[in-house]
Amino acid sequence: MLTLDQILLLQEKVETAVEKISSLRADVTRLTSENDALRSKCAELTKALSEKTEQISALETQHIQDPVHPLDFRLHRRFLMEEQFPPLWIGLTALYAPLHELFDVADLQAGPFQA
Repeated sequence: MLTLDQILLLQEKVETAVEKISSLRADVTRLTSENDALRSKCAELTKALSEKTEQISALETQHIQDPVHPLDFRLHRRFLMEEQFPPLWIGLTALYAPLHELFDVADLQAGPFQA
């Protein structure tokens, strides 16, 4: 037969188990709401990533298809002349220089043949 002390001990264990179960249910509810929030954030970030990937793809396609736009030379013409063409102008100077100055053009300094 069960004694009163055994019944009280059993009741105490049942109450402890019920408290743990209610605490676990609260944790499950909290974690479920956090999971839902994280899933929506993940979907949002995945959508943003796919949009950015499409933009990058479009920019790469545009860059490959139109590597040089005709206006690029008009907009940067002066920059190109200053930065890239001086060696060409030095070579052209040699073609138009009088014969007695040709040796000076190669040295890019005034020499004894200059008048």
